[in-house]
Amino acid sequence: MRQGILTGAGIVIAILAIPLIALVISLRTKWRPGVTFVRHLGRDRFNVVAMRTAGTPGASAQVIRTIGRRSGREYRTPIGLRRTPTGWLVTLPYGTSPDWLKNLLAAGSAEIEVEGEIRTVTAPRVVSRAEVAHLLTSGDRMVARVFGADEFLLLDDAGQADT
Repeated sequence: MRQGILTGAGIVIAILAIPLIALVISLRTKWRPGVTFVRHLGRDRFNVVAMRTAGTPGASAQVIRTIGRRSGREYRTPIGLRRTPTGWLVTLPYGTSPDWLKNLLAAGSAEIEVEGEIRTVTAPRVVSRAEVAHLLTSGDRMVARVFGADEFLLLDDAGQADT
């Protein structure tokens, strides 16, 4: 009986651990098919849930509003932001491939929704982990190491947006 329970628990743990290990390996190695799969899974499943509260007071995710570089359409994407002395820092676990980032870099500015407030951000620039090491918390450094995030986005805060 005990052997059966332990075997069943081991199988459940393996079933849960294998996708997590694949996620970490895909992001750390920047294996394009794996990164693309994770991005699409996030976009199609997790972002829908995150957008319910993103940008509101107390939410764990904020929102970046970008304009499509080809379509001209407005997009809203949940992201994680960390305040810096002059603006905002975003960890880029998928590298520079997300469309919202390409749209932001092409436009040179965007709006973010943080704590229920809309702010304009400008001067987007992708930088290395070494360049922003002094801005990272120990938790940020750990997440960056685990997922192999070597690129970060710095944004200048231009203040409250006109709405």
